[in-house]
Amino acid sequence: MTQTRTVEIHSISRLNNSVNGNPRFAITWTRPVDGELVTRQTASDHAFCYEIGNVGLRAGDTVELTFTKAERISGMKAVQP
Repeated sequence: MTQTRTVEIHSISRLNNSVNGNPRFAITWTRPVDGELVTRQTASDHAFCYEIGNVGLRAGDTVELTFTKAERISGMKAVQP
Protein backbone atom coordinates (compact mmCIF):
# COMPACT_ATOMS: atom_id res chain seq x y z
CA MET A 1 0.00 0.00 0.00
CA THR A 2 1.37 3.41 -0.99
CA GLN A 3 1.53 6.07 1.69
CA THR A 4 0.89 9.71 0.73
CA ARG A 5 0.87 12.96 2.71
CA THR A 6 -0.10 16.50 1.74
CA VAL A 7 2.36 18.97 3.28
CA GLU A 8 3.73 22.49 2.87
CA ILE A 9 7.44 22.44 2.01
CA HIS A 10 9.59 24.24 4.58
CA SER A 11 12.94 23.81 2.79
CA ILE A 12 14.72 21.84 0.08
CA SER A 13 18.40 20.86 0.24
CA ARG A 14 20.41 19.39 -2.62
CA LEU A 15 22.26 16.16 -1.79
CA ASN A 16 25.00 14.38 -3.69
CA ASN A 17 23.89 12.77 -6.95
CA SER A 18 22.99 9.08 -7.04
CA VAL A 19 25.62 6.62 -8.32
CA ASN A 20 23.91 6.97 -11.72
CA GLY A 21 24.33 10.75 -11.70
CA ASN A 22 20.72 11.69 -10.99
CA PRO A 23 19.82 14.48 -8.52
CA ARG A 24 18.74 13.78 -4.95
CA PHE A 25 17.19 16.12 -2.38
CA ALA A 26 16.26 16.36 1.30
CA ILE A 27 12.76 17.81 1.72
CA THR A 28 11.70 19.36 5.06
CA TRP A 29 8.14 20.16 6.14
CA THR A 30 6.30 20.94 9.38
CA ARG A 31 4.28 18.08 10.85
CA PRO A 32 0.71 19.42 11.41
CA VAL A 33 0.12 17.44 14.60
CA ASP A 34 2.92 18.89 16.74
CA GLY A 35 4.68 21.49 14.57
CA GLU A 36 7.92 19.50 14.50
CA LEU A 37 10.11 19.71 11.39
CA VAL A 38 10.41 16.45 9.45
CA THR A 39 13.07 15.77 6.81
CA ARG A 40 13.07 12.89 4.34
CA GLN A 41 15.28 12.16 1.32
CA THR A 42 14.09 11.52 -2.19
CA ALA A 43 14.55 7.98 -3.45
CA SER A 44 17.41 7.50 -5.91
CA ASP A 45 16.91 7.73 -9.66
CA HIS A 46 13.32 9.04 -9.76
CA ALA A 47 12.43 11.39 -12.61
CA PHE A 48 10.36 13.78 -10.44
CA CYS A 49 13.63 15.03 -8.87
CA TYR A 50 14.33 16.98 -12.07
CA GLU A 51 11.14 19.02 -11.44
CA ILE A 52 12.06 20.10 -7.90
CA GLY A 53 12.63 23.85 -7.81
CA ASN A 54 10.16 24.55 -10.62
CA VAL A 55 6.87 26.36 -10.04
CA GLY A 56 4.70 24.41 -7.57
CA LEU A 57 7.60 22.38 -6.17
CA ARG A 58 9.46 25.05 -4.19
CA ALA A 59 9.75 25.95 -0.50
CA GLY A 60 6.42 27.34 0.68
CA ASP A 61 4.36 25.31 -1.82
CA THR A 62 1.82 22.65 -0.83
CA VAL A 63 2.58 19.26 -2.35
CA GLU A 64 1.46 15.65 -2.16
CA LEU A 65 4.33 13.33 -1.27
CA THR A 66 4.39 9.59 -1.96
CA PHE A 67 6.68 7.38 0.12
CA THR A 68 8.48 4.04 -0.19
CA LYS A 69 8.36 1.49 2.63
CA ALA A 70 11.71 2.90 3.80
CA GLU A 71 10.11 6.38 4.14
CA ARG A 72 11.98 7.84 1.15
CA ILE A 73 10.04 10.19 -1.12
CA SER A 74 9.19 8.41 -4.37
CA GLY A 75 6.86 11.03 -5.83
CA MET A 76 5.91 14.67 -5.42
CA LYS A 77 3.22 16.67 -7.16
CA ALA A 78 1.89 20.19 -6.69
CA VAL A 79 -1.50 20.63 -4.99
CA GLN A 80 -3.64 23.51 -6.20
CA PRO A 81 -5.04 25.70 -3.39
